[in-house]
Amino acid sequence: MSSDIAARYSADVEEDRIFRLAAPHYDEAQQTIAIAIQSHFRGSNTQSLAMLEIGCGTGLTSDIILDADKRISLLALDNVESIVEQAKYRFKNKQESRVEFVHADALECLQEQPAGSLDAVLSALVLHNCPNEYRKEVYAEIFRVLKPDGLFINVDKYASDNESEHQAALEWQIKRFDIFDTEGRSDLKERWTTHYYEDEKPEVILYEREYIKDLEALGFRDIKRVYRYQLEASYVAKK
Repeated sequence: MSSDIAARYSADVEEDRIFRLAAPHYDEAQQTIAIAIQSHFRGSNTQSLAMLEIGCGTGLTSDIILDADKRISLLALDNVESIVEQAKYRFKNKQESRVEFVHADALECLQEQPAGSLDAVLSALVLHNCPNEYRKEVYAEIFRVLKPDGLFINVDKYASDNESEHQAALEWQIKRFDIFDTEGRSDLKERWTTHYYEDEKPEVILYEREYIKDLEALGFRDIKRVYRYQLEASYVAKK
């Protein structure tokens, strides 16, 4: 992932707090990861589950993943080093040995993993930031590294196939950014508004229909949308 994409992220914990006031449904969306893991692996007799998280941020989603099943061993990566350090700090007192946080590019890290070595690859609100061609390479690597019947779970910002619905959802979210003014951080309102409009660029925007088509072309099956609220949706796919 390029440095200009990394620059869109912040290590400001206060910013993270306020943003969740602007998008309170993010927590519900991320919980769909745990639900999908539990539903798929509940009847499995395997002693361990190897998983990789793309874009771990400060470790909020990592917590959700690890709580889903005690057999999970998680490699959690992010391409912003300061945020990885925050994730490590979050887990410092948890005495949790099942997770390793690494500073790495998603595509490069996936390319280093052996074929058919992972039970699941997970990501929350990350890949929509990447250029379309980069995402396609990531999808291909995810398919390669998954075990047969392995899961790819992606919670992300997907542009609805219905353009009017998409525009209404975008306007709703932009209006929600007024909370930054209320919290005395108008600078962040401008930053996030710009961010969201940048996500609409043709080379970046993640269309729902294109996502499904790209995964099907690689051989993913049982591609299901399990959640949708405004701009965000959660998809589960099997190898």
